[in-house]
Amino acid sequence: MIKLIDMTEHDLFFINTIRNNESTRSQLMCNNLISIEETIIWFKTMSPKWFIINIDNKQVGYMRISRDTGKTICIGCDIHPDYRRKGYAKVAYELLISNLYNSGYDLLWLEVFKDNIPAYNLYSNLGFLRVGDHKIINNREYIIMVHVK
Repeated sequence: MIKLIDMTEHDLFFINTIRNNESTRSQLMCNNLISIEETIIWFKTMSPKWFIINIDNKQVGYMRISRDTGKTICIGCDIHPDYRRKGYAKVAYELLISNLYNSGYDLLWLEVFKDNIPAYNLYSNLGFLRVGDHKIINNREYIIMVHVK
């Protein structure tokens, strides 16, 4: 059974392991390595509302939310490389999307690099629609997708 558990400072080593993995970094807009000290400072300064994806009491990834206006919110997900392509991201997104709409959000959106075909296909299957191309970051074009209820 999948659960989304509020992230705490104790989860930051796990987050950093995923975040600093080369396959994860290659899909991020800021793809430099981040030390655990930097991660802890970021966590204490920003107080983010992120979630650990937990399956049968095992951490497999995390969901991130940002740019929260109270009615619109940007969402994202990273899965540990050992647990990718097992459907965990899809189930976690479905749970988060449902929770956010039930909490009163009107618009859910995300950003994805145009050449990240697996992620783009996942988001399309979840009901996200491409709303246009956007700027270039690290010589790659990214697009914004909006969820349609």
